[in-house]
Amino acid sequence: MLVVGQTLGEELERTTTTVATKPKNELVESISSLKATLEAMEAFKEKMRQDNIAAERAQEALNVEMATIETEKVKLVKEKVEAEEREKTLSAEVKRCHSFMLRITEECFQQGLRQTAFYHDVPTVDPRYDLDKDVVDGKLVQIGGNVHTTMEEAKGEENVVNSGPSRSHLSRKYLNLFK
Repeated sequence: MLVVGQTLGEELERTTTTVATKPKNELVESISSLKATLEAMEAFKEKMRQDNIAAERAQEALNVEMATIETEKVKLVKEKVEAEEREKTLSAEVKRCHSFMLRITEECFQQGLRQTAFYHDVPTVDPRYDLDKDVVDGKLVQIGGNVHTTMEEAKGEENVVNSGPSRSHLSRKYLNLFK
């Protein structure tokens, strides 16, 4: 029995060693796997921390850019309102100028017609022929100046300074239409 006991003891010891070694190896492998997983998690954690820092910086830059854009937007809206007001003012001025130009054109045309009727017998080389004078009620008038009842009265005042606007170039243009 001693042999059987020794054999049984040896077998028990061998089985115990095998059984104890097997979990020990599995534990070592599990520990190594856990250490690798832990290291990977630490690396991931560090990467997430760096990504969070980068995201916060990007958010700050975006906030600054948004503030700049908002300031620019307010400035552009103000400029737009000013431009619209300026456009209204200029539009009114253009209408006023257009009306003025039409009125002046009509006046010059009418002046040309009056001068044509008044000067119909006077040659253009005659010194009495003066397109800087207008005809009012059949009388020759220095524009912005004196009234002349006849061509003879106008003859003596050839060098009168014209105090009003000269429209002689338009008058000549209209007079030439009737020749």
